[in-house]
Amino acid sequence: MTQPDQIQAIKYINAGLNEVLGDSKDPLNSSMSFEVKNRVEASLESQGENWTRGMLIRAGRASLYYWMRDNGERFGWNSMDFRLLSFRHKLLRGIDDLTTWWSQSGAGSFTIGSNDKKVLVEYHPGVQAITDLGCCFFMGLIQEYISWIASGKFFPAQEIQCHKSDLQCHLFEINKTPLD
Repeated sequence: MTQPDQIQAIKYINAGLNEVLGDSKDPLNSSMSFEVKNRVEASLESQGENWTRGMLIRAGRASLYYWMRDNGERFGWNSMDFRLLSFRHKLLRGIDDLTTWWSQSGAGSFTIGSNDKKVLVEYHPGVQAITDLGCCFFMGLIQEYISWIASGKFFPAQEIQCHKSDLQCHLFEINKTPLD
């Protein structure tokens, strides 16, 4: 098993951005991380923060499938043992797998907490953070993972604390009980 690196992580982010926004017009004239920053900054300038946040959530959702294509087997997500786990076990194991991989890629650090009703994921952006709105990308990634394992049921997931607060971290909350 190879250790994930920042280049792999940026490729997944770019794949999600390309799916949502279309292929970049200038992929050869800049590094991939610079390209991601430019695309996010251009989106902020032309569309505003709310639109850009939504776009990054969608890019995170799209990126999960590119990540799963390359890493699903490695983490055993394609195995019958994983598929037969209860929803709560798949939720915790998958969130742990995702956050471990993304932490090792240099995207930041994650801490997972859980109680009977919710899973809390605390995200601290790394020094090499691609964008200040990386929280939106990871929220989308987590939302799509939950959707993938939930067999059509909707489990609310949201960011309840953003980096803009004094605590310098993002906090995601995932309900363990579906709405439907």
